[in-house]
Amino acid sequence: MSNLNLQLISKLKQINLLKERFSNTIEVERDSTFKIPLGVKPVHLLISLPVNFPTSPPSFFLEIYETHHPVSLPKLDISLSQPSYLATVTFQIIGHYLNTPNSLDTLIQNSKALYQQQQQQQQQQQSQQPPNYSPPPPYKELQQQQQPQQPNKPISKDPPAYKDVTSIYKDSTVLPAPTSSNSSNNSNNNSNSSNNNSSKQQSKTTIPSLPTEFPELKSKSKEELEELLESEDSLNAFIYTYDSVSQMSDQRSKLESENKKLTESVDQLTEEIGQLKKQQDKKIEVEELKKEYERLLAKKNVISNQYSLPNLLEKLNDSINIYEAESDSIAATFLEGNLELKEFKKLYREKRALYHSKSANKEMYM
Repeated sequence: MSNLNLQLISKLKQINLLKERFSNTIEVERDSTFKIPLGVKPVHLLISLPVNFPTSPPSFFLEIYETHHPVSLPKLDISLSQPSYLATVTFQIIGHYLNTPNSLDTLIQNSKALYQQQQQQQQQQQSQQPPNYSPPPPYKELQQQQQPQQPNKPISKDPPAYKDVTSIYKDSTVLPAPTSSNSSNNSNNNSNSSNNNSSKQQSKTTIPSLPTEFPELKSKSKEELEELLESEDSLNAFIYTYDSVSQMSDQRSKLESENKKLTESVDQLTEEIGQLKKQQDKKIEVEELKKEYERLLAKKNVISNQYSLPNLLEKLNDSINIYEAESDSIAATFLEGNLELKEFKKLYREKRALYHSKSANKEMYM
């Protein structure tokens, strides 16, 4: 079997292991590009496989939901030794950002700030561009468009007489001079409008003027005047004999009743607003608790997946392959004559013992 076929088989095997370990994997491009959501954060882990994968390592990016721009990941302390195990490396990257959410929040904020800065620069460039200006048509063309076409008339060499001057304005529209009937109609319209305005003003609440003179007091005797000064009830009875005072009293009573109704409605609205505010505060608190629950649940799932049976078997497989490769490398070094027999026995026995121990553990869990 050629090396190209072996490389393709290894690539497909690692892709299948990635999909088995992360069931929410989104395949953007077949056998090339994949997306994995990072818990409750608005972020995707973007995985791009090169053509010669697994000979060359994969590339990892973070894609922010709001900007949709991939951000290359900073260098992490993650082993990418050959053969590179795609699912294991992906699991290490996701675990790193779930265990250190502050670093992920910093990347998200930097990406948003960069995106907003780019948008502002584009808007400034668009605003600096001069607007498209189309000059107006020449005056002669505009005059020809506005004037209607008239039939050709014979041009007379003699100048027109004064009696023919009125024929020039024959087709023009002239407003008739105002006649007496028109003026009377205009005066009627003005009077009607003034009557309407006066009726509107009367419909509004008006405050009557207070009297400045009291002729009724002149006909009263000295005793009656003294009674008015001494008795408040008599004075009020005398004052309420005036229509203006009675009207003001009635208007005050109406305004008080209207204010009372408005106050009751305002109090009711205030209570409703208070209840709605309490409901909104509870809703915000519930949403925050829900987000915290989802974050802890995602973290719990990651930890439980880390110690689940399939993951343990996968780790055992990785260890078995590593120890087998190391023991084969020691044997090849000994056969080439670069290693003494005593040292070869010691190193080879250690690696093979670890290899058989891991293999026995694997058979026990299967």
